[in-house]
Amino acid sequence: MLSVAVIAPLVVGGPAVGAAREPEAPVAPMTAAQAEAATEAENARVVFDGSPQLSPAAGASVTGVLQTYETDNSGPYPATSGSSFVRFWLWNPVSNFWELQQFVNTFSGTGEFSATGLPAGDYRVEFASYSSSVPMREYWNNAPVFIASTTLSIAVDTTVSLGTVSMYPSFPDFFRISGDSRYSTAVAISQSVIAPGNSASVVYLVTGVSYADALSAGPAAAASGGVMLLTPPSALTPEVAAELDRINPGRIVIVGGPGVVSSAIESAVVQYVAAPGDVDRIFGADRYVTSRMIVADAFPSGVPNLFIATGTNFPDALAAGPASSRLGGGVLLINGSLTTTDLATRTLITTLGLPDLHLAGGTGAISAGAESSLTAHLGASGTVTRYAGNNRYDTALVMNAQVFGPLGADFAYLATGTGFADALAGGPLAAAFDSPLYLSSPACLREAEYVDMINLLVKEAYALGGVGALSDRVLFGDLC
Repeated sequence: MLSVAVIAPLVVGGPAVGAAREPEAPVAPMTAAQAEAATEAENARVVFDGSPQLSPAAGASVTGVLQTYETDNSGPYPATSGSSFVRFWLWNPVSNFWELQQFVNTFSGTGEFSATGLPAGDYRVEFASYSSSVPMREYWNNAPVFIASTTLSIAVDTTVSLGTVSMYPSFPDFFRISGDSRYSTAVAISQSVIAPGNSASVVYLVTGVSYADALSAGPAAAASGGVMLLTPPSALTPEVAAELDRINPGRIVIVGGPGVVSSAIESAVVQYVAAPGDVDRIFGADRYVTSRMIVADAFPSGVPNLFIATGTNFPDALAAGPASSRLGGGVLLINGSLTTTDLATRTLITTLGLPDLHLAGGTGAISAGAESSLTAHLGASGTVTRYAGNNRYDTALVMNAQVFGPLGADFAYLATGTGFADALAGGPLAAAFDSPLYLSSPACLREAEYVDMINLLVKEAYALGGVGALSDRVLFGDLC
């Protein structure tokens, strides 16, 4: 049964740091249904390429005053140049994206700012500051997350004043998404992606008892706005069958051969699609062939970025899923212990357009020789970046900090680092909300992950799975 619970504040060294932000009450969970009601374009993604997409034509201007408060409620303090910024995101009805239109980080001594030359259109306005003791972010008008913010419509050759915008320090609110089993937890996660009354473009159906074939499937599902559901090898559980019926998928992709997901399941799921041809099965001779087939199927036009992870363990690939989606790519498994990459992998990389490559894990996961061969294969056409930490938790942390750092994230997701099931299903959810996935110790949340979430300006963090996967101490106990 779906469970989304509000969790009490975390405690760091005794004092509560997760107290409710003033003057608002603690933020409620933003489900897919609430997001749909809160915005006219709930399926829109934010595009961030590091530079404003300015129009050379004269346009409107927006002015205002930005001020901040400290954790002890002292203030207000005027926003300062360089440590605070205002970003204007313009709705593009052609691409169905919110695109960065202008970035303002210059303020007067009293916190005044102005954006000039804005084309007419509908905007979301973001305010952020690192000048306080705690980084903070708000959206116009007094909204904690992007999808709940108010659209600011401006006309050409007009000046709009936003008045005084006050920001108060806030810390992530914690929630839990869980079910009675790994299968019902995956259903609960699917329900957070696909709002009531909506259909799923694709469902990837994977076994819930092993990870090998499924690691590339999460990013593939996310690329099409789909979800991943887990199943026992022999037959669907009633809750999985009910979820397939609810979301009316346009396509079902079964990952793995009949020995992994039975032929009986393949026959059973035909009733949930429009035609038998809308059910596909993808599998190869081993996990690496299967991974290549999934990536090739999901990205027929190529990708700008591709994450490479070892297929001999699951943590690095799981954390890489949402990171790859942030950069518009997928996850490809290789045998990282080999001193070179195989011809089939190099051929697929060429077919995908020689994308920039991102290695998930240190040399113990992907050898230095494999990295060298990939670098040589790309030549001058792309780059190879490695994200590595001392362990699986640090690797995920490094990846999230570097990939999500330029823009930050309103949401974050936590999954146990000792099991694969909840993170498998949770990857498409994190990707749908453009959010990082952290791996956590089952017993407690490390201070490093908590600090990184604060630096990314996360407002809501969701633990995936029940207390058997992540204890309540992860959500409201002392940090470890």
